[in-house]
Parts: sequence; structure tokens; C-alpha cells
Amino acid sequence: MIAKAKAQRKDEPTIAQNLLRTAPYNVNLEYRASVGPAAVHEKEVEVFYVVDGSGTLVTGGKLRDEKRNNPENLGGTGIDGGETREVAKGDF
Repeated sequence: MIAKAKAQRKDEPTIAQNLLRTAPYNVNLEYRASVGPAAVHEKEVEVFYVVDGSGTLVTGGKLRDEKRNNPENLGGTGIDGGETREVAKGDF
């Protein structure tokens, strides 16, 4: 699935593929190859497990240039005042 996501990505920062849907949980593979958009999920919680590579995860803070993406999610161009964590393969 990772190879498929890499091939599909083109210029998109993130490609998501569903692995499992069983209410109330959804499990997705998300391939992130560059800085992705900032988001707030108002009715969901995201848990990350890093399969390969490394990156920076920012949580908390306030969305910059906030806009509503859909009825349950807000998006923005970045996060101001958040907590930054370096993550790498094996981090959860």
C-alpha cells in the first residue's frame, strides 16, 4: 500500500488509503511526503504510528488562516503556538 501511495501522490503532500472501517473506528494508511495542511478534527481523534521515515508533528495551538473544509473539519495554512515533536520510525 505504501508503494501504491507513493506512485499516486504526484505533487500532493498526503495520500490516504482506508485499511479498516468498523464503527466507531476508521484505520487509514496516510503517506506523507512533505508538509501537509494543518487541520482540526472536531469529531475524530487521530493516532499516528510512524512506519518509516521521520518528520515533525505539531499539536495544539491555533490554526492560521482557518477555514471550514467540511462539516466536521477545519483546515489552515499552519499552526501558531503549537507544540512541536520530532517523530521517527517506530514512534506512536
